[in-house]
Order: sequence, then C-alpha cells, then structure tokens
Amino acid sequence: MAYFELKSDLTLNPEIINIRKNNVHRLLDVARQIQAGNVHDGINFYVNKKQVTANEYADEVMRVHAEYDKKFRETHKRIWIQQGVVWTSGYYKWIKVA
Repeated sequence: MAYFELKSDLTLNPEIINIRKNNVHRLLDVARQIQAGNVHDGINFYVNKKQVTANEYADEVMRVHAEYDKKFRETHKRIWIQQGVVWTSGYYKWIKVA
C-alpha cells in the first residue's frame, strides 16, 4: 500500500488535508481533478514520502485503487436483493464469496 500526502502553503480544503495517508478511495476525486488538468502549482505531492509530480501522484492513486478493486471483485460477488413483488423493487449488495 502506498503512502500519499499533500503539502502546500496555500489554503486547502480541510477535508483533503485530513484524509488518512492510505485512504485511496477519498483521494480518487483529487486524482481525477489532476488528470482533468485542474491542479495548482503551489501544491506538493508525495508518494511514500518522496516528492512526485501531480500526474505521477494521480497515476499512483489510480493504480492502487485498480489493484484494490481487482482484489475486491475476486473475493466478492454482487447479488440482487428483491424487495416486494415488483421486479424493479430491490437493490444490489456485495457479499464475500468463500
């Protein structure tokens, strides 16, 4: 698991600063904004305590998330839970496969 960090002299959203260092799911929005080109020059990006460029940071976040997603889909299955008599009345749920 990679260790992600953002540092800046700028005022950043507290929700972004307070993200735990390995919580990739909450960093996905940041990575998507970087890939869309919405990044400020005053932000320093770190992966495993090594300074990297914004694009390298976004690529690493997406890579780690893809690895997690692949492992999750190998060990879990999505099933339909029916509620009521109408076929559209229900929801999907992930269950762990033994």
